[in-house]
Amino acid sequence: MLLVIIGIVVILFFGYLYQNTGFLKAGRINERDLQEWTYENGIIKGVEGFTLEGNSGKCWVMAHGYTSTPPVFRELAERINKEFDDTVIVPRLKGHAMLPTELLKYSVVDWFEEIHGLMHDKGCDYLVGSSMMAGLALKYAEEHEVKGLVLLGAYIKPPSFLESLVVVKLVSRFTSYSWKDRVGTIDDPEGLKVHIANWGFPFKAVVEYYEDFVPGIVENAGKIDSRVLFLHGKYDTVADIRATKKVFDKIGGEKLFVETDGNHLILRDYDKEKAIDEILKFRLNQKV
Repeated sequence: MLLVIIGIVVILFFGYLYQNTGFLKAGRINERDLQEWTYENGIIKGVEGFTLEGNSGKCWVMAHGYTSTPPVFRELAERINKEFDDTVIVPRLKGHAMLPTELLKYSVVDWFEEIHGLMHDKGCDYLVGSSMMAGLALKYAEEHEVKGLVLLGAYIKPPSFLESLVVVKLVSRFTSYSWKDRVGTIDDPEGLKVHIANWGFPFKAVVEYYEDFVPGIVENAGKIDSRVLFLHGKYDTVADIRATKKVFDKIGGEKLFVETDGNHLILRDYDKEKAIDEILKFRLNQKV
């Protein structure tokens, strides 16, 4: 009887892998992206990084999440530039908005160094990070002075065991990627309609982030003395809000945690106007 149960579990496990991941479909990782997007010079058309120049002397770097793209920040960047005359830099992080096979060529270290380089080279005062890149923004603020840190859906751990490091590492032994069931974790159909991101979701960077970055981010959060604004969706199915609040509690400086009425990609979801208003207030109240 035990062998029968074990056999059923094994069949269900591999059936799940075949249905939801690239198991036995190694060469098809780019398939959905090629169907959905138009590429120009290897990049999804219309999603390059951008810079909005300002004359206030203040500068922002905004880092989109893993597999996401710069347009997620377009509305926020334009509002900040218009209302405060700040310069806003929104890079397309290496490998993003390209085919998933290109994304696999880069690591979390590459994206951290990219964020670090922009903040340092441009002398920026504010850093915004979304999802995994919110974690990298926390790491940056542990080591460098930042006038303001804004974290959108900070990804410390998933709310579901099925997306935990144990499961991801197990699944990644059999396949390198999965396909998303929707292009972004967004509850608002209008936001979902305009969002552009990879459909193929490589596991490599997720494992790297869990193993090499998250423990230090959690342990060293108390070193951060920047002003910090956390924004987190009440119904976030990607980043566990409880884990994020534990990091928030460790930060000793001026901080604020705001919950929004939506899922993980806050600037595409129902409460995006509230989120933008909170970020504008955060900038307005900044001590000179």
